[in-house]
Amino acid sequence: MSSYKEWLDAMPVEEIDRRVSELEVELATLRSLQKLRPHRQSTESRVKPPATRATAAPKRGRGGRVTPERQRILDVLRESPGGASVQQVAARLRDRGEQTSETGVAANMARMTKYGMLERVEQGRYQLPDEKPTTVSLLNGHGGDEGAYEP
Repeated sequence: MSSYKEWLDAMPVEEIDRRVSELEVELATLRSLQKLRPHRQSTESRVKPPATRATAAPKRGRGGRVTPERQRILDVLRESPGGASVQQVAARLRDRGEQTSETGVAANMARMTKYGMLERVEQGRYQLPDEKPTTVSLLNGHGGDEGAYEP
């Protein structure tokens, strides 16, 4: 029994109580700061999918860059196997909380078509290019079967 009493006497109870009080004050401060800041988006929703042939398109001047807006358009079209119209893409982006306009989406999709990042399949509908390997994609290691290319 005496060893238990010695053990209790050796415990730094006052120091632990002091540290708990300090942490409670810090926690209260952080909670009040949290209430002042707007809700922030979690990092999970900001993680980008791995690059595909469409996202790894070669840069051709200023228009061929894969900007964040174009990446989001590519993501929507990747989820739409039959393609989608400008209005459908803009609506899906707005459903995801993106602030975008049909005019901006249309301008981006027109430029993306010009640089080969999208294909226009019929009046007003766009889709990702078919997955046939191109010389550029083969040289960059994207697309096609490894054995399909014979020099």
